[in-house]
Amino acid sequence: MLGSMSRALFFFGETWHLHKEKVATVAITNYYSLFHLSIFPMFACPHFVEEEKLKNINQKLRNGKKDPRHEITHLDVHEFLKRCATNGLSTEYVMAFKKAQEMREDMNYGPNVRSLHGNTIVDSCSFSFNKTSQVVKRLDILYEQAVQWASINGTDSGIWIPIALDQAKTFFGKKGFYSTWTTEANLTQAENLRECLHKVSIETLYSKNNQLSKD
Repeated sequence: MLGSMSRALFFFGETWHLHKEKVATVAITNYYSLFHLSIFPMFACPHFVEEEKLKNINQKLRNGKKDPRHEITHLDVHEFLKRCATNGLSTEYVMAFKKAQEMREDMNYGPNVRSLHGNTIVDSCSFSFNKTSQVVKRLDILYEQAVQWASINGTDSGIWIPIALDQAKTFFGKKGFYSTWTTEANLTQAENLRECLHKVSIETLYSKNNQLSKD
């Protein structure tokens, strides 16, 4: 859980920079930001993970020697999000993930180039900076939606959500893990969002517990 959120926040910082500079590869960092963010609730809410997949993840977790994220594919995340959507996760989040994935694939693999009867044919793809920008501009909101949903639906009454978000701060300091990977400005963006999400998780748990006590 800690690792997936830390990776997500790192890619958020990179996305912020590339979007500001209008660099097309923002489509790649944007998608991986959402990809790792979506793995976060898989660990927080394992009861929504497909049974066989959960078994494989738990086997990797058992001795602590292997990172269980290698058991999770892009398709696994997509299927997990569809299951979450039927249990309260916002439709906006699921659609944004799908859109980001399409833009990332177009950036990675487009344009399509074929040879037919000696002629080179280039098929255009659907990527555009503006389409990716639509998702990026809502990225912080999507993070809040994911954290709120995980806090409400997480195991152990969601208490591990704020704990993981609090521990993630060690990754983004001046001597943190990502300090040699990127700029201080990008780290600051990631850390600012982390602080916001930590607050969101605590407020969500407080509200949920108040509602339960009234019931």
